[in-house]
Amino acid sequence: MGMPAVERLVNLTIALLETRRPMTFEELRRRTGYYPQADPASARRMFERDKETLRSLGIPVETRQDFGMEDPGYLIDRRTYELRGVDLDAEEVAALAL
Repeated sequence: MGMPAVERLVNLTIALLETRRPMTFEELRRRTGYYPQADPASARRMFERDKETLRSLGIPVETRQDFGMEDPGYLIDRRTYELRGVDLDAEEVAALAL
C-alpha cells in the first residue's frame, strides 16, 4: 500500500470518527477531497475498497441509513473504536516497568 493510499485511509478514518451523524458517500467526497474520479462508479468502487480495507484492519466502519436519508451514510462510533482502559495489578505494572 503506497503512501497516498495510507494517507487517504487515515484521513477517511478521521472524517468518519469526527462526524456526529452518518455521512453519505457524496459528503465524504466533498469533505475529504478523495474519490475525485469523473466516473461515479469508479469513485464508488475505490471507496468500497477503502472501506473494506479499514474493516479488515479492525476499524468498525458502520453503514447506517437514518430517518430522512436517501442514501446510506457511514461513520465510526468512537465507543467501538477506542481502546478501553487497561486495569493492571501491581505485579503487571512492575513487569511492564522492566
